[in-house]
Amino acid sequence: MNYKYCPKCAGELGEQKVEYVARPVCKNCGFVFYQNSRPTASPVIVNDKNEVLLLRRAIKPHFDKWDLPGGFLENGEEPIDGLKREAMEEMRIEVEPIDILTIFIDKYPYDDGEFYTLNLFYRAKIKSGEIKLDSENSEFKWFKKEEIPWDELAFKNTETALKKLYKI
Repeated sequence: MNYKYCPKCAGELGEQKVEYVARPVCKNCGFVFYQNSRPTASPVIVNDKNEVLLLRRAIKPHFDKWDLPGGFLENGEEPIDGLKREAMEEMRIEVEPIDILTIFIDKYPYDDGEFYTLNLFYRAKIKSGEIKLDSENSEFKWFKKEEIPWDELAFKNTETALKKLYKI
């Protein structure tokens, strides 16, 4: 995302090399505006039949596309706590992480731009509860490897995580 004003003094931001990287720097107070990737955590929920749980999005971006549950971590939140919170918020279920599936950088569309995300995906299973979707999602479905709707996935990171899950 491209910001125009300093979050510290509201002065105009310019671009300057800091630590060998061009960064936004306030022309007024000299504040260096570091823009780091935003962390996310997602459970890749698999059942006993090796099917994966996908949710159909009911919000933008990528309305009506299939996605994995998950979302952005709160400031200072541990990744496993975040993925458990997201599972509870989105589906009213308790999940149990099994292992780390994959970690990578991606981009997330936001308003008229995009920003980088640090994506942490954990293989997980349902520990307790029955799925009851929140307003962010309209449908859920278990997919076998050969049934995954690759052309209808919401984000590149969803595709990447599923390919890692099924070693594609």
